[in-house]
Amino acid sequence: MIPKNPLTLLINGALTDAALTATVNSYLPNWKLQITSGYRTPAHNEEIGGKSDSAHIYNLGRDFVLINKQTGEIATDTQMKKLYEEFIKPNWEGYSEFKPKQANTNTGWIHANLDRGISEHVKWIAYAGTAAALALGVREIFKNVKTKLKGR
Repeated sequence: MIPKNPLTLLINGALTDAALTATVNSYLPNWKLQITSGYRTPAHNEEIGGKSDSAHIYNLGRDFVLINKQTGEIATDTQMKKLYEEFIKPNWEGYSEFKPKQANTNTGWIHANLDRGISEHVKWIAYAGTAAALALGVREIFKNVKTKLKGR
């Protein structure tokens, strides 16, 4: 089921970004990420011809290019494919693929996503977080009321 709760989508994105950044930092220290596509609404995903079950609509998918930290240049398709095959594919904990340059793009890109099933777990984390925040808020309200009553 596609998550609708903004908190679930936010947590999904944070997890995806953290995992992807950690992978690149660990295995490709001379390169940095430039995300070219992240979260997409289901409507936008359909408009651009994305798969109906795309990880992007769960905020679990990222398309990106790699930029050389020393030169600032975007990796060529040949470099991207090599970096993908040697470092991303064997070390990424979800689905990934390399997409070579196409007629309407300037460069190829790498797609990586975490498993969509994580959204069900994140949903419960989001609910628990919301409940905890509400409980802390109610606690503060009662603490303030108690303080004001003592002052009478």
